[in-house]
Amino acid sequence: MVDAGSSKRKRDESHERKLPLNKERRTKVRQEHMEEEFAETYHGLTALYKVLEVKHLQSPLFLPRTLSYRLDPAWQQKEVKEKKGQKQVKNAKAGATMKDFKIGMTSDTMEAFKSQKQRPGVLISLYRANGKKFNDNQFTLLATCLIPVPCSKDLTLPKEFVDLNADICVGVFQVVEISDVGETIAAQSAFKFAAPSVASIVSGKDLLSTCANGRKPLFGNLLRLNVSRRRVGYVTVELPAIASSVSGGVKCEFRILWDPLPKTKKMQRLASICDTKLKSENESKQSDENFALAVPKRDVTSAERKPCSGVWFHFLYHSMLRRMSEKRMEYSCAWCNMFAGSLRGLVAHLVSSHDRFRFQATVGHDNIPHIYVMVMQEPQKGNNGRRSVLSELEMFPNEEPSRFEHHFTHMSGKKYGPHGSQAVEAVEGLMQEFDEMDELSQEQPQEFYAPLLQRQYFHSRTGAVVLDHEKNYDSDDDVDETWITKQSERLLDEFEDVSLEEKEFMKKWNRHVKEFKILADFMVASSCRMFARNHGKWCVSAVYFTR
Repeated sequence: MVDAGSSKRKRDESHERKLPLNKERRTKVRQEHMEEEFAETYHGLTALYKVLEVKHLQSPLFLPRTLSYRLDPAWQQKEVKEKKGQKQVKNAKAGATMKDFKIGMTSDTMEAFKSQKQRPGVLISLYRANGKKFNDNQFTLLATCLIPVPCSKDLTLPKEFVDLNADICVGVFQVVEISDVGETIAAQSAFKFAAPSVASIVSGKDLLSTCANGRKPLFGNLLRLNVSRRRVGYVTVELPAIASSVSGGVKCEFRILWDPLPKTKKMQRLASICDTKLKSENESKQSDENFALAVPKRDVTSAERKPCSGVWFHFLYHSMLRRMSEKRMEYSCAWCNMFAGSLRGLVAHLVSSHDRFRFQATVGHDNIPHIYVMVMQEPQKGNNGRRSVLSELEMFPNEEPSRFEHHFTHMSGKKYGPHGSQAVEAVEGLMQEFDEMDELSQEQPQEFYAPLLQRQYFHSRTGAVVLDHEKNYDSDDDVDETWITKQSERLLDEFEDVSLEEKEFMKKWNRHVKEFKILADFMVASSCRMFARNHGKWCVSAVYFTR
């Protein structure tokens, strides 16, 4: 009897109703469930693309035409790269210019030169060597140049002395005594590096003590030049004492400017296209009085191109009833971080590289691109007789996103053959989609319709989804400059002690000031001159100003 009672008691406890979860707990459980669904939908394909990115580093788009390097052996690829590198190094030669020389000395050094009636000069020698070692390496003298102190002229380094194949390129600065040739050197119109009459090879440890033209160096130091990465700017070289007969130090400062490398045919073509597109005017023809002339003019009449303000990626899952959003501050792929210069390039990369997803790109009311991502139900298989079709609406010539919607759909190659879609297959595909919709409309568990309880808001004009940060936005709070201008002009018209000409002048001036709100100090005068040029005829012809 006791056993029956205990079993009955246990059976009653098992059928007791559990306490309902509170609202916070339900929200947390729902959020965890949504995250699990998102991970199950997207993380597998994301891992696949990450593996492809690591496996095929030489192929950023993962397209069949970019994987042609697999057909060539590794040694052939290496030879091709070496040939390309040699061609580039052989053709890419450009010289440099050293200007704005400033040579300073300590007081002891200057007094020593004055007392001995010596005139100092700077001998600059250019050496090259192969290999990584320095002290035990053999350096070949390429060119030398002797300049007086002080030096107010530029020093030219011709491109034939700039050897890009050299592992080490060193410039040796040495202070020497030039009393016998000082006047002759100072009378030269320009200074230029020249090849030595006798070729000489010097060890690395003897570079400072060896003089190229037979003059004994008093102060000296080395400056390593990186000819492959041309750095433009000011260089300072401190020259300590080398000879035992001198003391103190010399400091040499100059500015080095590398000549631009010759442009390849591709860069020349791009430069011509850029010049034609922007119609950049010559700087010498620009007027200093008008600061608006510095803005390049375009052929197209659309809005000016603005920097990327961000791209929204909306990942749809659970039959497109749930969404996970991510904002990127530039046109970069959410999977492989490939940077695209425009929205068109980003979407083209997405549909060509990540064909296991379906993308839809729209531009919302805020003029920010929104890309909706969906998972393909049946990933395409690499059949030889099938090909995918990319349906793309043509955008504007300047690739500016407009407020209208642009669809980029990657269609299934199963429905569309290599020579266009067949009617029977298209109808069968549509009927199959209708059958799938009917299956979805059947009885579903309560969890399936749980997201529908969360109300979704849409913009009335564009139909775009209202994001979380936009729910508190009210367009009535926007500042309407046109309305403010009209109200200020209406208040001006109410003045009775002001003539009509004065009112019209004040209105024109207010419009001009509001057009350029922020000006630098040096632009105020230019702005006034611009107002005079635009409204000068009216001011002269007005009755008020002719009295």
